[in-house]
Order: sequence, then C-alpha cells, then structure tokens
Amino acid sequence: MSRTAAFFLAFGILGTTHAHAQCFDHISHNVGTAVVAGTSVTVAPIAFHYYFADCGGTSGPSLCGDVDGPGGWLFTFNPPVDSVTLDFSALHKETGAYEEIMRVFVNGAHYAIPAASTTPNSCLDFLGELTSQGDVGANELGSSGWAGTTVPGPITELMVTDSMPLGSAGGAFCSVFICSSPLAVAQAALQAAVELYPNPATTHVAVRNNSAAAAQVSITDASGAAVPLAPVRVAAGTEHRMDIDGLAPGHYMVRVATPGGAVVKKLVVVPK
Repeated sequence: MSRTAAFFLAFGILGTTHAHAQCFDHISHNVGTAVVAGTSVTVAPIAFHYYFADCGGTSGPSLCGDVDGPGGWLFTFNPPVDSVTLDFSALHKETGAYEEIMRVFVNGAHYAIPAASTTPNSCLDFLGELTSQGDVGANELGSSGWAGTTVPGPITELMVTDSMPLGSAGGAFCSVFICSSPLAVAQAALQAAVELYPNPATTHVAVRNNSAAAAQVSITDASGAAVPLAPVRVAAGTEHRMDIDGLAPGHYMVRVATPGGAVVKKLVVVPK
C-alpha cells in the first residue's frame, strides 16, 4: 500500500560565534551553484525532482520535490564550513513494517549522530528516534523528527538521504539556511578589498590592496603554471604597479595572499 512520506530539513552552518543558533542566510537555489553569505554553495538533488512552492506551510521559498524511491540532497561548500546544524521532520513508521530513516554523510563518510535531540522542530512533530547506526528514525505515533543536531566540520560536502521505499508515493520539502564560516567571511572581504586595473591590461596592471594586512601578489597562467614575473609585496592600504610587458596576450590568475587567507583574481592581457 502506498503512503505519503515527507520530511523537513533546515540546517544552519555555524561558525564559532553561532554555536546552537539558527541561521538566516537562505539557500534559495534548488540546483547549481550560487554564493550565499560569502560561501559558494552547490546543490545537487539525488533522485528528487525539484520545484519551488510553499511546502507544508513553511515560511519563505522552499526546495520541494517528488520522489519514487530513495533520494536526498548533496550540498558542496567552498570554502569549507565549520559545522552544520540540522532539523528533521515528517518521518513515518508503519507498525511492524517499514521505518523511514534519514542519514547524514560528511565529506563522503557516514556520520553517526551521537545523541537524539529532545527539541521538537517547528512543524510540531513527535520526537523521532535515534537508530543503533546513529541515524534519525521515526516512531509509530505519527509524523516524527527533531531540531538541533550539530555536526562538526570542517565540511566540504554534506549529503542527507531519505530511505523512502520504492513504489511509495511521496514528497519531500526542506528550507536550508547557512551561517557564514569565518573563512568565507574573510575571503569575501579580501576579494572585495583587492582591485586590479586596468583589466584587460597591456603592459602594466595596478594592484590596490585595501585590506588591513600586507599582501603577497603572484601571477600564473590559466593552467596554474609559473610565469617569468617575481612575486611582489603590497603593503596594506597601498598600490603597486606591476610590469606585465613580457606576458603574451591571454588569461592569467593573480593570487593575493595575506596572513588571513588568499584569493585569486582573473587578469586578461590583450595585444598592445
């Protein structure tokens, strides 16, 4: 007999100053890559067919979809995030038969949740059960779940799967929120603080360092191979004019490194 199965997953990526706090930066794209609060987030559904809708009364745009058989979500973060916090909802269990299970995988490895949360989620479901494998299971009282599972990082890849059985008519919905990691914030700030001009350039390019620290600037070709230009140091709040007259027309990468991180900017050299 077919049944409807759905779950709610909201997770926030937490830095050291956000421990146990809900995040508010919403991942609003349902597939592909977008930058959210300084973090590049790639979303890839697994067996789910996504569309936007107001799912189950959740606030704001949600990621929704139908599935016939097991599925899930794969999230990739660049730079890696420090941790994630997850809320689960609407898991189901049939007496003496099937139990729907949610599993978490971090950087390609199964993550065993060490303890069940005692905090209900926003959908006011019954509290779920922690399985012997450290996964989130349902109870027989009704729609099940919990809020407040924090998974430590650093995390480059997060996968959350649902074991909905083949042949069951069902759906899934989730709203996903993140808190920027300190690394993402630092890299976004450095990216904004460094300027290259003119770009495209011919014989010279100016590197303006508006950050609070000195930067080491080096240039490679598009493949990452070295070019015959020595790295230069650009003091905080200053500008350095680099002679690129010896570079052939083409695309280059300018790496700017400070004690707090590094960013890469693209440079185009055009014929004189």
